[in-house]
Amino acid sequence: KYGLEADPGRIELFLIDEDSLRQLALGRSRDTQGFTDYTVKKNLFGRIRDESIKVYLLYGMPKVQMMGTIAHELTHVWQFTQGRLEQDRVLSEGSANFASYLVLRRNGSQEAEFIIDNMMHDEDPAYGEGFRKVKKYVEEEGMDRWRKLLKKKHKKPPL
Repeated sequence: KYGLEADPGRIELFLIDEDSLRQLALGRSRDTQGFTDYTVKKNLFGRIRDESIKVYLLYGMPKVQMMGTIAHELTHVWQFTQGRLEQDRVLSEGSANFASYLVLRRNGSQEAEFIIDNMMHDEDPAYGEGFRKVKKYVEEEGMDRWRKLLKKKHKKPPL
């Protein structure tokens, strides 16, 4: 619905325990609920020869939390398939959390509101501040400008 499409036929999805997820994520996030692993192999001419997209989700999360986490990870899948592996972390994680916010906002439950409130007050520079910067950018510039921003390569995005 928001223009960040991911082909589900290209994604392997795994529900795993917390210790395994933490090992896979290698300390990239403090409270890991999901992790996306994108591997691409290219031939001598730079063409993709083999591609693997694996999304790992924490087994046993409540449904609403799982929905938000899936939206976050699928945003990373979209970013990877658009060739944005080197994207600024604030833009990358902030946008993934913004996608989660969009899904949670539509849910409208008390649990969703609780998760959104935590996102709004998260002090992490990428997940919290990045999310708030992306949210403000979309409020001021619109969804189309946000999607265009995500498609560009930035050393430092205009957030």
